[in-house]
Amino acid sequence: MKDIQYKETMMGVFDSPIKVDIGSQSINELFSQKMQDTRLSKTKIAELLHMDVGTLTKIIDGNYSGASVFNVLKVAMFLGISMDDFLRANADIISLEDVKEICDIRDTSILCEYFDIKTLKELGFFGSNDYASRIKQFFGFKRLQDYVSNLARFSAAYSRTKNTYNVKMRNFWTSSASAQFEKIANPNPYNRSRLMEIMPNIRPCTKNVENGLMNVIRALYAIGVTIIYQPSIPKMQVRGATMECNGKPCIVISDLNKRYPTLWFSLFHELYHVLFDFDDIRQNKYHVSSSDGDLLLTDENSADSFARDFILSPTKVRFIKTYINAPTIVERYAKEWGIHPSLIYAIAAYDDGKWSSYAKYIPKSDKATNVINTNVFQCESIERSVANFKQKIEL
Repeated sequence: MKDIQYKETMMGVFDSPIKVDIGSQSINELFSQKMQDTRLSKTKIAELLHMDVGTLTKIIDGNYSGASVFNVLKVAMFLGISMDDFLRANADIISLEDVKEICDIRDTSILCEYFDIKTLKELGFFGSNDYASRIKQFFGFKRLQDYVSNLARFSAAYSRTKNTYNVKMRNFWTSSASAQFEKIANPNPYNRSRLMEIMPNIRPCTKNVENGLMNVIRALYAIGVTIIYQPSIPKMQVRGATMECNGKPCIVISDLNKRYPTLWFSLFHELYHVLFDFDDIRQNKYHVSSSDGDLLLTDENSADSFARDFILSPTKVRFIKTYINAPTIVERYAKEWGIHPSLIYAIAAYDDGKWSSYAKYIPKSDKATNVINTNVFQCESIERSVANFKQKIEL
């Protein structure tokens, strides 16, 4: 019963019974007008507000040093304005040092709400404790608030979602990729028919571990399809993404599990979305391929099947599995079919769950990713990373 009575008593207790439009007036001007209207002295008003006149004088003069929030609230309520309006009215007399401190606190609030600082430090993104400056420099923002504004524009599907670890890192990952595509600004027109023609020529490039993927990226760039590599995020099962920039398809491939075949599987998976889902992606701005699913596209099974069958048909998979423990035979047929043998082992390992058994036949992804471009999260800025990428792509 006491709890109920307490809640009833507290309902609306912080709402002022009067509402005053402050316009361009300062708190001092509002208070002087209030004294004139009520014909009460400052001393008498201080007495009514249960504070000493010295404290009241400091508050209406914009000096909050030593003033409790409770006393500031009482003065605001007496004047009939909100705490937000109260502080805004005194903004022009707040010292530059205090303004800077308020801006720092504002940045701290944004940092904690939209970024997972611990994970970004582990990724090597933060080299010092000046997190806000690092993010602004990386994205090229003047204010940290620009990240939030950009996120609302770009990630509308997630802006209403609680900022859990996954949401924070997913938004950071996609925002970074989107910013890269905008700065790359592929000048070549997108040609879907040409992409269909090129597709069969992509598979043999898997045989060249170091340069094959880079060669494909250059070829697709020439027909308006931009592809970048971006490192995977710890604890997030993101394999890649397909985005739209200036009406053209853009693909992000990631190094989930650090296996070479996964890079190609991710590429073919995203190319399916480019070929068959791009109208939806154009409308929704992007699609992230993840084991957690996607809020915008749900037909990941078709993209997975396309990628797998494009690498190796079901008939060939059934055939080669009978020789999977004979490396010489696997290599011979891989050469005949025009693919790197690790892709065969990766399919077998996925089906049988025996990754450790085939690990020695599956290269790590770093041989390919080191050639593609730098680790963007360790670059000083996206602009610098894009400059390095363009230098390699536009040979």
